[in-house]
Amino acid sequence: MSEEMGGEETFNPENSVYEEAIESCEHLGIIGSARPSEYVVAPRSQTSHISLPDTEWVAATHDLSALKGKRFASLRLAIATNGSQGIGNQGFAFDNIMISEKTKLAVLEHFTNSSDAQSFAADILVDSYASANRSEVIDIQYHTAYPGNDPMNQNNPGAASNRAGNLGVGLVPYAVLDGGATDIYRYDFSDSENSPGAEEVDLLSLEVPSFEIDLEVDWTESSLSTSTTVSCKAESYQEYIQLYIVVLESSITAYEGINGDTEFRNVVLKMLPTPAGKLLGQNWYQGVSMNIANDWTYEPYVEDVADLVVVAFVQDRNTKEILQAAVEHKTKPTGVADRFADVKELHLYPNPAKDYLYVNLGSRSELAGVLEVYDLSGRMLMNLETQPGYQIFNLDVSRLTKGMYVIRRIESGVLLGRNKFIKTE
Repeated sequence: MSEEMGGEETFNPENSVYEEAIESCEHLGIIGSARPSEYVVAPRSQTSHISLPDTEWVAATHDLSALKGKRFASLRLAIATNGSQGIGNQGFAFDNIMISEKTKLAVLEHFTNSSDAQSFAADILVDSYASANRSEVIDIQYHTAYPGNDPMNQNNPGAASNRAGNLGVGLVPYAVLDGGATDIYRYDFSDSENSPGAEEVDLLSLEVPSFEIDLEVDWTESSLSTSTTVSCKAESYQEYIQLYIVVLESSITAYEGINGDTEFRNVVLKMLPTPAGKLLGQNWYQGVSMNIANDWTYEPYVEDVADLVVVAFVQDRNTKEILQAAVEHKTKPTGVADRFADVKELHLYPNPAKDYLYVNLGSRSELAGVLEVYDLSGRMLMNLETQPGYQIFNLDVSRLTKGMYVIRRIESGVLLGRNKFIKTE
């Protein structure tokens, strides 16, 4: 039951309104602490989980997509009790509030086989799901050796076998979202509840990634080269992480499956340097980076070089959670929104530079940000905060040793610009 208190409604947890409020939070995409012992709803406001008491900081995120295009928006925070006791020393505190663009890209790893009828139906569902959520998830499709012959597995048997073993997959069709750390991110397609849904990827997209991946691909007529820089954005990350580089072909039509399928999407062609990935170590701290380079000469089974795609992702070796991903297309698909489309080439002069380097952003910055300078091994050597309202910044590079460096412009956690420069003696 409810009662009026100071113009606010308070609800007993035993009341059905409590459950409605929980469902409202989940629908709104609010991620927070555990279920509360009390629930307070202020009129004309949105509800949020409250845990009494919390013994440590709790991260909570909320999707603001509904506010896109709105000229005026306000954030209001309030606390109340159900009237059984006074406020006393109850309250809440914040150690950080941030409003920024989503930067998390989820990975859906789908295991399929062109001889299996159930896989045919699942492939259609996964293709539709990936298309509907293309700005928030990239799908990787492994063709297995079971239950029957699959020519795409024969081309590259190691990738499907290794990843299936790593993720504990032993049947098809089967899909795993972001490493399948919990059962809600694992799907056997037995019914609608066991198939990928928009809610899961919506929640994942709200996470603030512990790592950032800067993926660059040099495409030629006969081969490709990748440069992948993994940077820690969290204050610290103590677990071992593994880097995987996957080469896909976005569309293959050279085969007709026994199940009747004639077009296959995002088929894994190669994992670099091997399907086992590259161990990047543990004990990461904010600003620490590592750069990995790989090369691959196209195999004869590549159907169309224009359809090649490279995906990079880092995975917690212990929990199997995929922490962040990045993707580069040889040819950007029509209608596909590119989250890095606004990454521009920074204007640098003089280049080569001896003592000072001027960085022209191309327009006045609207938000505070940072300019980061890395060496080619991925170590961040300089970090210059940029204030809003300015377009040109001056960097003292006199202490850098002779060589080539990478400079990047970051605002609200989003990469907006990058380029390379040479430091002379």
